[in-house]
Amino acid sequence: MLFNSLAFAVFFPIVFALYWLLRTPARQNRLLVLASLFFYGWWDWRFVSLILISTLVDYTCALKIGAARRRDQSGKGWLRLSLFANLGLLGVFKYFDFFIGSAESLWTAIGWRPDLLKVVLPVGISFYTFQTMSYTIDVYRGRFEARQSIVDVAAYVTFFPQLVAGPIERASTLIPQLEVARKLSPEALRLGLMLMLSGFLKKIVLADGIGPFANAIFQRAAEGEALGATEIYLGTFAFSLQLYGDFSGYSDIARGAARLLGIELMINFRQPYFSRSFSEVWQRWHISLSLWLRDYLYISLGGSREGRLKTLRNVLVTMLLGGLWHGAAWHFAVWGALVGGFIVVERLVSMSDPRGWSKWRQAWGVLFTYHLWLITLVFFRSDSVRTATRLLGSLGTSWRAPSRELLLAVALGLAVMVLVDLPHLLHPQEELPCATRARWRVLTLALAAIGFVLVPPIGSIEFIYFQF
Repeated sequence: MLFNSLAFAVFFPIVFALYWLLRTPARQNRLLVLASLFFYGWWDWRFVSLILISTLVDYTCALKIGAARRRDQSGKGWLRLSLFANLGLLGVFKYFDFFIGSAESLWTAIGWRPDLLKVVLPVGISFYTFQTMSYTIDVYRGRFEARQSIVDVAAYVTFFPQLVAGPIERASTLIPQLEVARKLSPEALRLGLMLMLSGFLKKIVLADGIGPFANAIFQRAAEGEALGATEIYLGTFAFSLQLYGDFSGYSDIARGAARLLGIELMINFRQPYFSRSFSEVWQRWHISLSLWLRDYLYISLGGSREGRLKTLRNVLVTMLLGGLWHGAAWHFAVWGALVGGFIVVERLVSMSDPRGWSKWRQAWGVLFTYHLWLITLVFFRSDSVRTATRLLGSLGTSWRAPSRELLLAVALGLAVMVLVDLPHLLHPQEELPCATRARWRVLTLALAAIGFVLVPPIGSIEFIYFQF
C-alpha cells in the first residue's frame, strides 16, 4: 500500500482510531501486526509468508541464543541459522538471477544452462531483512535480551509505517516502546501531522514534480540517444532532487505516522545535500542504513582496529556491499565502489572532518561534495554501467542552452528543497522546527498549499526505494 494513495487515506484513520480505543499495549500490538500484514499484503499477499518466516526464525533463534548464553554457551549455531535463513531468502529473491546471469559464460563453458527464476522482487525485502537480522545479532552480542512475546517481536519486524522503506530500526529502540503504555500528547499529534505534511510535500511536489524531467533524460540515454552535456548535468541534478524528495519524504511520512501511534522512529535524513565532505554525506543520508552497515558489517570486518590500510579496505568493502544492497546490478556495485573510493581518498588526504574549516572552505566543500554525489548518481540511476560511462563521457561535449521547461523545473525544485530544509539548517538541534516555531509552520503550510495546487498528484506514483 502506498502512502500517497486513497487506500492509505482510508486505512490509516481506521487503524489510528482502533489503536487508541484498544488502550493496552498487548491489544495495540496485536492490531499493529494484523494492520501491518494487511498493509503489506495489499501489494501482494503471496509475499506476506516471507515476513512471517523471517519473524518466526529470528524469534526462535533469539530465544535459543538467550538460553545458550544463560548456560555459558555462545549460541553461534542459532545465529548462523538466522543469518542463513534471512540472507538465503534475500539471495534467492533478489540476487539469484543477477549472479546466474552474470556468470552465463561460465555456465556455457561447462555445459550447464541454469534457468533464471524470474521472480518478482518482494517490496521492502532488503529493509525488513536487515531489521530482523539485527535483532538476532544484538541478542547474540549480549546487547539486547530475547523477548518471550512473539507478538511484540512481530510488531517490531512488521511495523507498517517503516516496513517497506525504513528507517531500519533496532530492536533495542523499537521493542521497548512497544512494551509500554503509549499516549498521544498534543505535542506528538502536532509533530506527527507536520512530519506527514512535510513528507507529502517532498514526495508529491518535489519528487513527483521534477521526476518526469529526470526520467525523460535517463530514458533517452537508455535508448541510446546522444545527449548534450547540459541535458546530462541538469537531468542528473533533477534526479538528485527527485531521489531526495522521494526517499526523505517517505521517511518523514513514516516517522509522522509512527508518532501518531505513540512510537518514535529515528531521524533518517539531516539535509544531506549540505554536507561539506563525502564522509559527512553518510552521516546525513539514509542514516539508519549507514549505522547498520557500520555496526554489523564494517565493525565485523575489523573496523579501524587493524591499521590504516585495512581500515580503508573495510570502508571500501562496506560501501561496495552497500551498493549491491540497493540493487542486484553492476551499476549499483560501481556506485557503491565510487562512494567508498571517495571516502577513502578523503581519509588519505585528511579532508573527511570539516569541523575546523573556515566558512568559505565549508561552502566550497558543500559545492564540491554535491558534484561528487552527482557523479555517483549517474551510475545509481542509469540502467547499466555502459550507459553511465557514456553519459559521463558526454559531459565533455559542447554545452548548449537547455530547454526552458527543464531549467525552470530544476530551479523550482532546488528552491523547494532549500525552503523545506532551511528551518532545519537554522535550528539544527530541533527535531522539526516547522512544528514548534510558528513562522516555519506558516512557511511549510504555505509551501504545501501552493505546491499541491501547482503540482497536483499524478496518480499514486511508487516510492523509488520500493525497488530495493
